[in-house]
Amino acid sequence: MDHDMGEVVSWEEAKGLCEEVGDVFEKGLKDGERLLQLRTKFDSLRANMNAEQKSARQTVTEMVAEIQRIQQYEGERDKSQEMQRRLHELDRLKHELQHKLHELKEEQLVSETNIENLILQYDIAQQRYTEECSARENDVPRLKQHIALYASITGIKWDFSSGHLAGRIHAPEQKHVTNFEFKSPRNDFDVANELWRLIDAAHV
Repeated sequence: MDHDMGEVVSWEEAKGLCEEVGDVFEKGLKDGERLLQLRTKFDSLRANMNAEQKSARQTVTEMVAEIQRIQQYEGERDKSQEMQRRLHELDRLKHELQHKLHELKEEQLVSETNIENLILQYDIAQQRYTEECSARENDVPRLKQHIALYASITGIKWDFSSGHLAGRIHAPEQKHVTNFEFKSPRNDFDVANELWRLIDAAHV
């Protein structure tokens, strides 16, 4: 019967087997902890590596951007030189325009002075004309009197409807009227002499 039940393990042997299993289990736990630590460390290293790679990429990107900025700056510096040349040209033109503007202002002042002088001369001429018109208006009665006196003395009545120097000489005493008309051109002296001759003849 003992043979059928197989080999019997003693307590000491069972205890030894349990201790060995415990050692293996404990070793497995330690290995698991070690693996967990390794995994954590790996994750940390990977995170650090990713951070370093990101930082490196950012650094490279910044360096590329800096290089591009420098290149752009160099290009803009060349453009800036061209711009400076243009600015100098514009500054020269500005000074020329300012000088021209100054000249125009001076010319404007001269023109305004001339205009003021012309206005003053016009005012003076207008005043003189007004005074002359007033004087002539005042002289109208006197002139009418002189003309009437002249007509009574000479007996001449002018014909203003004629295209020539024409009229008639009336001599009341002789009851005689002499018509005259000077068609040919004559100077004032000849006209006066001819009129006096006709007047004398009309009053004879």
